[in-house]
Amino acid sequence: MKINFTLDYHTQWGEKILIKINATLKNETTVIEKYLDYNTEKSCSTTLELPKNSVVTYKYYLVNENLNINKGEYGAKRMLSLNFKEDDSILLKDVWQTQEYQTPLNSCAFTDSILKQSSNEQNKRHNDEIDLNVKNRSSKKNSSIKKNESSINDNKVSTVTVKTFIPYLLPSQDLLICGNSGELGEWNPDNAILMKRDNQNNRYASLFLVSGVDYEYKFIIRNNEKIEWEKGENRVIKINSSFNIQIIQSSLPNFYCRERKFAGLSVPVFSLKSESDYGIGEFTDLIKLVDFCKEIGMSFIQILPINDTTITQTWLDSYPYKANSTFALHPIYINLGKAGRLSDADKMKVYRREGDYLNSIENIDYEAVSNLKWRYLHDLFDEKGNETLKLTDFKNFFNQNKDWLVDYAAFSYLRDQNQTADFEWWKELSNYNKEKVNELTDVNSLHYRDICFYYFVQYHLYKQLSQVHDYSKKNGVAIKGDIPIGICSQSADVWSNPGLFKRNSQAGAPPDLFSQNGQNWGFPTYNWSEMSKDNYKWWKNRFKNMSLFFDAYRIDHILGFFRIWEIPSKNILGIGGHFSPALPYSNEEIKNYGFCEDVLWFTKPHLRYDEIVSIFGDKTSFVIDTFLENMGDGWFDFNSTYDTEAEIENFFIGQCNEDTRIVREKLLMTINDFLFIKDPIQNEKYHPRISAFDTFSFKRLNQQQKESYTNLYNDFFYKRHNLFWAEVALKKLPALINSTNMLVCGEDLGMIPDCVPEVMKKLDILSLDIERMPKEFGVEFGDVEKYDKYSVCTTSTHDMSTLREWWNEDKDKIQRYYNQVLKKDGKAPSVCDEHLCKEILNRNLHSPSILAIFPIQDWLSVRQDLCNENPAKERINEPSNARHYWRYRMKISIENLYKDRNLKQQLKQMIIESKRNV
Repeated sequence: MKINFTLDYHTQWGEKILIKINATLKNETTVIEKYLDYNTEKSCSTTLELPKNSVVTYKYYLVNENLNINKGEYGAKRMLSLNFKEDDSILLKDVWQTQEYQTPLNSCAFTDSILKQSSNEQNKRHNDEIDLNVKNRSSKKNSSIKKNESSINDNKVSTVTVKTFIPYLLPSQDLLICGNSGELGEWNPDNAILMKRDNQNNRYASLFLVSGVDYEYKFIIRNNEKIEWEKGENRVIKINSSFNIQIIQSSLPNFYCRERKFAGLSVPVFSLKSESDYGIGEFTDLIKLVDFCKEIGMSFIQILPINDTTITQTWLDSYPYKANSTFALHPIYINLGKAGRLSDADKMKVYRREGDYLNSIENIDYEAVSNLKWRYLHDLFDEKGNETLKLTDFKNFFNQNKDWLVDYAAFSYLRDQNQTADFEWWKELSNYNKEKVNELTDVNSLHYRDICFYYFVQYHLYKQLSQVHDYSKKNGVAIKGDIPIGICSQSADVWSNPGLFKRNSQAGAPPDLFSQNGQNWGFPTYNWSEMSKDNYKWWKNRFKNMSLFFDAYRIDHILGFFRIWEIPSKNILGIGGHFSPALPYSNEEIKNYGFCEDVLWFTKPHLRYDEIVSIFGDKTSFVIDTFLENMGDGWFDFNSTYDTEAEIENFFIGQCNEDTRIVREKLLMTINDFLFIKDPIQNEKYHPRISAFDTFSFKRLNQQQKESYTNLYNDFFYKRHNLFWAEVALKKLPALINSTNMLVCGEDLGMIPDCVPEVMKKLDILSLDIERMPKEFGVEFGDVEKYDKYSVCTTSTHDMSTLREWWNEDKDKIQRYYNQVLKKDGKAPSVCDEHLCKEILNRNLHSPSILAIFPIQDWLSVRQDLCNENPAKERINEPSNARHYWRYRMKISIENLYKDRNLKQQLKQMIIESKRNV
């Protein structure tokens, strides 16, 4: 089948256009790469023979004079199904897709959910238009044909499909095409042609046009009876008589710019409360939340990670960012009743009574809830497991997910059998062996039924969350998930894919507003070089799996894709880490900055006696006798027994009084009193230690040495790595985010290199803006009016205090905010009442950000009878506390939230006034 690819694009001298094509027929794919020939300086083309009935995807690339690809088009690959006749000849006349074609509105969050017309409504309008057009065409011929009836037989009739992309239409709006012929409606909007929508969010209309005639047209937006014509000159179609099928891509319609903005709420699933829960929020609670959001005009529900975190089987598993699998869902979120009821009525009453009690208490009793659900699921599996495993639906689920599901089930079984998730302590299979795992999980294995229990649980979880996602899409509410940057070292992923992770180090974050000593998350860091060998298959599968349940996602700590804060495995705090990858200094470079001291001396903590006294006071003798060694000349070093943070931490295990806690914290900081960190791979190179200016090592330097160190420090952390880290991120991120069509948002808070905003913009990743955590250096509060339109605006995150608690934290800062930002006179109120909360929410709602997604606690603060009397109890997480208990629950149930007409009206009005309603 002959196909001509023609592209309108103005190339410079030496540049060429390359087309890359995949033609798939019966599961066999042919890959074609070909340069286009020049027609004019603004147009080039090539003609190829491709197999009939194949599915073709293709994309154009600009190649420089050295035959290196400069750039590719924005957006997804174009798609064409060649279900034409064998002797058809096809012309594809394309326009280069600029960044405008890859707006957030082109993601599935909008195309498949928020801005999607219901199929019934869409089909009805299409059918009505078809009937109307048939009548028009039967009553009058194409005007161009009427004018040339004598030569009609000399002109070829072609099927012409006009195609364009318009991402900002609302479900109630239609795009039409109208022009100068009878076929195009003769400039009468009543006779215009309705454009349909394909599965790539393009609008198209198919026409029968004659060669030799210039057809002029414009696009029209119709909303009920209201008509808006496209601005600018008429578009022109000239039929190429060599092709009987022609598909013409028009550039973006030229209407008055419509900046669509949307609102949403964020809430952890565990924080939801419904009348039928068992003491914790469940996946099915999201259905009721969708109803609430739809009624008030909200478009997004954002949640925290929902993967299985069952590791210790204690409340420590409440930490949602420490999953034991990046694919398995957490059993604690299952709706037990929908999974199946037990036939024993007395047993059901006992479970229900226990669940009602857990549902009545203020916070989550994580261990009790988890214990109840595991017991119930085991009982349910004993009763209904065999029946479920025979279902066709279950078999389909298993076959689609077995690549991760079998390893996860084996890991979970071995964890429970060995009573630890730390596989290094397992008697067998401490080192993953695929053959032995297959034996363990084989249908003839003695343990097969025990393994199947975990299949059974995941089947019900996947089924329930899929139903939630289907419901949310049908109701125009997008669900936004969360991709943690890390994975637990005691996880099925690390166990079964050890080569993808570096277990001799830990991921975390450098010191920031969340934590002065940095954060140590305890996750292994990634072996990116190994991951790149299969083009990041593990990551791609992870993203694709998320797309089963979500329309958008937040990349937790997106900076980790540029560089991760890597902490030695024997460290407890985050402050002794370094960036990886990085460009550490050589001795020569450090000397060139004028820092001529012995670098090795500054890689270890050395203390003077008076410094020890100033830190430890009356505990000085105890500290010296136990942890330090006198090196002579008044110098003290940590002795060999306690020269790592882990050894110091072990000393204090079981000692819980306040004095020992303070000594422990001071020792952990003091052992980090140095200026340089040796690179773990390049031993002769060094990283400046973060926040080193507060150390005694820095304070002892003379003025010239302080200036030299300050210069090399600032260059290292703020200039040296910009291009390097941009290249690092651009090697990874495009492959990952292009694996799905979900909307991508990045959590870009903290110590942000200059290259990050540029890369995020290049990849169309929405940034995060928080008024009280501005990104501009030296600025105390962000200017909400200057936020980038492609950003997510929020008032708080799960790692921060809510608005009401923040108001109580720093009264001087609040006073400045009250006077300078809110422009109010006098003393700031002692509490952030509902009027102030509403004013702050409204400020953020009116920002230019495309998304304004606020924590549900902040939304509810407009009615403080719905809030906890103590704002601190609404805090979700304390990042500085590695053992924080994640247990916040809403005060009000979702059922009562939905029934509260006053609240719904208030929030709806705020969303309408800020023009964030769909």
